[in-house]
Amino acid sequence: MMVLCYTFGMAQNNNDKLKEDWGKLVDYVNCQYVMAYCGSEDSSFSEEDTKSYNDKIKPVLENCKIGNSIDFDSLSCLLKKNGWKSTVNNLVRKIEERKNIEEKTIEKLIEIGNLDGFSKKLENRKDELKKEITEHYQSEDSGNTYFSGNRLLWIVIGIEGLLVFALIGFCAHLRSHLPELIKKTAFESKRLEDKFGLKSEENKFQSPNCQKVNDDKESIEELKREVGKLEERIRKLEECKVAEHHNDASDFTKKNEQEHNQEPVVKYLKDVGPNGIFNQIFDAPQNCYFKMFDIKDDSAKFEFVGDVEKAIANKDAVFDNTCETSGTSRNAKNIKTEEAGELKLQNGKWQVTKKAKIKFE
Repeated sequence: MMVLCYTFGMAQNNNDKLKEDWGKLVDYVNCQYVMAYCGSEDSSFSEEDTKSYNDKIKPVLENCKIGNSIDFDSLSCLLKKNGWKSTVNNLVRKIEERKNIEEKTIEKLIEIGNLDGFSKKLENRKDELKKEITEHYQSEDSGNTYFSGNRLLWIVIGIEGLLVFALIGFCAHLRSHLPELIKKTAFESKRLEDKFGLKSEENKFQSPNCQKVNDDKESIEELKREVGKLEERIRKLEECKVAEHHNDASDFTKKNEQEHNQEPVVKYLKDVGPNGIFNQIFDAPQNCYFKMFDIKDDSAKFEFVGDVEKAIANKDAVFDNTCETSGTSRNAKNIKTEEAGELKLQNGKWQVTKKAKIKFE
């Protein structure tokens, strides 16, 4: 059981580390696939494009390491400045979108390169990249001490589990055999046989120490009473456990009622990034365009509450990735939310999963 807990803990630790580094890993893979694509022999690349890549882009990308790579914005800026803008739109941006996928594994990371029009040029880099990332995490894991992080936690849990099972088994055995054991010890004791002649009825009546025999009977009765007390204590302990479970359930119910009676939490949203991702949330509505409400652990709803004139002036930036619009914005005096949008918490940021429906009036 301890081996099982250890193995599971080690696998869980590696998986957690991969998820924690996911954003940086996508940035690194993005740089490696750009280098593989731009460095490939393609007749469609002009001499000027090839020269700008070799002189200005390639030296930067070659310095990128796992965990220390340039991010999406820096990579996009580097390519655009040197004449590779179409690569940003067709390759880099699509890889960046993979930061939000649910299943975060090395296989999914490498599959990022399976994009239409690019997969053949990136094919030779996939296996090398998978091997590089796998070895990186294996070597990083081997550098840790045996009893570290989540491994120690799972080992401790395994040991505690064994102790609990052993204690339960011992208590059950004690409860079922203790009375019989005490009685058997009392009657078959060599000391009692030698001193009081209790082994047979004949010896009992032949013994000159009848008073002592009676005293011994009283001792046996006392032992029986002690056994009865032990049984009573065990019964009370079981009743206490049942009472504790009831109290825990009652406390949980009270806590839920208190949380239910609390005022609903409301937040406000302003800047929306690529793919409908809000980078920040605010407690106050100043300069914000949307109100976030009905907030749960990883989901919420939102509606428009911002300044109408300012929102119309920045209509594309405000509504393109957040709302489905109807009516005309020209000369509109009001913006009505006809149906609230929906958000989902992904990687610590709120992303639009269903656009809100608004109408210019």
